[in-house]
Order: sequence, then C-alpha cells, then structure tokens
Amino acid sequence: MADCGGGLAVPERARASDQAARPERRDRAVLDRQRILGGAADRDPRDRDSPPFAPGAAPRRGPGLGQPFALDQALSDHLVATIGRCAIERVRVFFVDRQGRLLRDAVVSEGDGQSVTLPIATIVRQALAVRAAGILVVHNHPSGALAPSSGDRIATRALRRRADAAGIALIEHLIVARTGCSGILAASLAAS
Repeated sequence: MADCGGGLAVPERARASDQAARPERRDRAVLDRQRILGGAADRDPRDRDSPPFAPGAAPRRGPGLGQPFALDQALSDHLVATIGRCAIERVRVFFVDRQGRLLRDAVVSEGDGQSVTLPIATIVRQALAVRAAGILVVHNHPSGALAPSSGDRIATRALRRRADAAGIALIEHLIVARTGCSGILAASLAAS
C-alpha cells in the first residue's frame, strides 16, 4: 500500500493505472447517481444557498435498512454526529439497490488520526454480495479539513474504476468532519 500524503492510501497498481479519467465514464457515473438517487443527485454542488452537506438541525437518525436513501441534510447530520467527531479515520460504506433503498451500512476500515486505507476490493466484493446497484463511501477527517487530499482523489478514482467495471455506481465519496460533509465527486464535477 502507498500512503498518499495523508488521507486515504490505495494500492500501488491502482495509482499507476489512474492516468486519465475518461469523460464517458464520468458521464455514466452522473447518470447512475441520478438514476439511483433521483432528485437528490440533481442539485448543483455550487449552489451556496442550500448546500447539500452542511450541518443543521435535522434529526440525527441514520437511514434504516430497506428505506429510501438520499444525500440530504438528515444524512449529513447523522454522519457528522456519528463519525465527524471521531479521533481516528474510518471508512464507512452505504450499499443501495436500484430503487435507492439501503441494503447495508458497514464500517470497512479504520486507520489512525491522519490516514486510513480504502479497501477497494473489499468494498466491491461486499457490494456484489448484497447485489448493490450503488455505493456511497464516507470517510472522516479528524483534522476537521473538508477538502480532499490528493490521496482522497486518487483513491476515489481507483474505486470508481473498479466499481464501474463491476457494474456498481459510485454515488459519491463524502468527507466528514465536525463542521459538515463535502463530496469529492460533486467537487470534481463542479471544477470540470
């Protein structure tokens, strides 16, 4: 494993094969997110009037199994309350079906206060085992930084390639801190 300057670590072979993101895959990923999550995925990440992942006063209860799953304020608040204040980095994955219902919610990796390994093969294997159509990957930054590290971006691209190859949509990769959540894919789409 290679530690990518803090944040997530990815296998060397995943880093080496990540030379250029193909636009057609990015477009397919956007369509998959919209298909699975409906309107929740349509929000413009640059809309500052209603940020999709800012903390607020919504209930802190997480999504239940078999229930509709959405990238919304309630999920953001739940994530901030459950892992946003953790002293160690954790990777948590929400597995959803084609109708956007939660199939499984699992912590798949724990690191230390500065980094964690993203277990790409484990995530894809678990997604296939529960027949997930999509995954939402979440990891926290105990430092409080909401900006993704270069390692976070590299790991996200490697996971998206692997998930795409298995027919699984990477809905989003969220970074959670004490102050809220930010989406790596949403930020990269806004920048392009």
